[in-house]
Amino acid sequence: MIDNFEDDLEAIEEKDDDVKKEENTSLDEHAKKLQELEQENALLKSELIDQKNKYHRAYADLDNQRKKYEEEYKKLSKFSTQAVFEKLFPILDSFQYAFNVKDLTPELELFMNGFVIIRDQFLKVLQTEGITVIPTDPGTAFDANLHHAVDVEECLPGKENLIVECYQNGFMLAERVIRPAMVKVSVKKALEKS
Repeated sequence: MIDNFEDDLEAIEEKDDDVKKEENTSLDEHAKKLQELEQENALLKSELIDQKNKYHRAYADLDNQRKKYEEEYKKLSKFSTQAVFEKLFPILDSFQYAFNVKDLTPELELFMNGFVIIRDQFLKVLQTEGITVIPTDPGTAFDANLHHAVDVEECLPGKENLIVECYQNGFMLAERVIRPAMVKVSVKKALEKS
């Protein structure tokens, strides 16, 4: 019986050693598998962050493109009527030429008053559309961005580069010059040779 007991004890110890070996092997395998999964998890997290960054960049690019197209659309719609306005300016010029006529009869003065009313209504409509007349009052400083000098007049020192007379009104649409004003500008008197 004792022999049997010793044999059984040896068998149990062998099985116990086998189980421990299996547990160690299993633990090593599990540790290895866990390490692989952690590496894969880290790689997937890195890819996820990369994809999120790409998504945010693409979204920002798309948003910027949308804003750019909206701005271009606003500009296009704002300035699309420019060609029509340019065709109307000669009508305003004709009114201005009519106002320059001197020695009117009383009957023509009545017509002239009607023309003034029509011109003012016309200018109000243009103003509601964003068209403004470029200032050209005598004494206004000449600005090459707004005015086109077609004639000059000599003046005293200190009075140069001022508008003397306006030949044709200029117009702006918002901040854009559609047609520069044609003006006579004062220039420094040339020194006479003795």
